[in-house]
Amino acid sequence: MKTGILGGTFDPVHNGHLILGENFRLHCQLDRVLFIPAATSPLKQTQQTTPPVHRLKMLELAIADNPSFSISTIEFDRKGISYTIDTLTALKKHVDFQNDDLYLLIGSDNLQLLSKWHSPEKIMAACQLVVYPRPGYPVAQNPLLFPKNSIIELHSPQIEISSTLIRNRRKNKQSIRYLVSSSVENYILNNKLYE
Repeated sequence: MKTGILGGTFDPVHNGHLILGENFRLHCQLDRVLFIPAATSPLKQTQQTTPPVHRLKMLELAIADNPSFSISTIEFDRKGISYTIDTLTALKKHVDFQNDDLYLLIGSDNLQLLSKWHSPEKIMAACQLVVYPRPGYPVAQNPLLFPKNSIIELHSPQIEISSTLIRNRRKNKQSIRYLVSSSVENYILNNKLYE
């Protein structure tokens, strides 16, 4: 099977994540896309995040109507800092994924920082890297970091939605309708998140 990995804090998951996940699935002809919420992102260690139980529930609600989407709590279960190589290694050992071809989706902003990630060479060996362009960060095939044609560029609509935008809109008592699915919106409102 071909399994796509879409990791993130998902605080909260929004419609941009879902559009990106579906385009990822179609472009790479994936059998499934695995959303993996980070316990503690190495890049966001000082940022306070919503408790895992809420982030996980919002993800479950958001993807409920797409049978090609699923969730792994592998990083929540492991605890500590969520290094990508640790997640890929654990997935390769897991009975549900050990025979899968893994495709890892990252933004072009992260591609430029990949050499600073924990064990970038092992990451490149463990999966097919797929990159989606982000404004101001061109996808550059750097031959020193990446062998020729070692990354796939994903062409997906640029959706100007971010979790930060949603959290700020909630703080300012503004609508988040159509930025998140209606089920996620109701969950946020009912649990008074991001107020």
